[in-house]
Amino acid sequence: MTYKYLLLRRGCNAPEQCIMCETDTRETDVHLFWRCPFTSTFWATLIDRLGGKLPEQPLNSHIAAWKYPRIIGGTEGSRTWQTAWAAGLWSIWRERNNRIFSSKSKTSRMLVTETEMDIQRWLKHC
Repeated sequence: MTYKYLLLRRGCNAPEQCIMCETDTRETDVHLFWRCPFTSTFWATLIDRLGGKLPEQPLNSHIAAWKYPRIIGGTEGSRTWQTAWAAGLWSIWRERNNRIFSSKSKTSRMLVTETEMDIQRWLKHC
């Protein structure tokens, strides 16, 4: 079942195109979370702010991204990256839904700043 089907079943007519980059690109999980220009900028900025480095190969799989240990160095870096990964996905999903259901949007920089605060909170309390 696609998200489009679920929304239609609930009476909501959401676009099939990616609302984040506003192109004719069909929204898929890989596009939305990794390949979309908006989210690619989001990830690059977030990882840079956390002192990490993007891998040579693009992150286009949730599992590959979760397991990639060297984005942020060391043992503590692995914990930080896994938290950043979860917080980043959550932030992207909330932003997508805000754009669809509330017609409100943030820049990728604003989203990164909010995500950094989430990461700090999650690391402190988990």
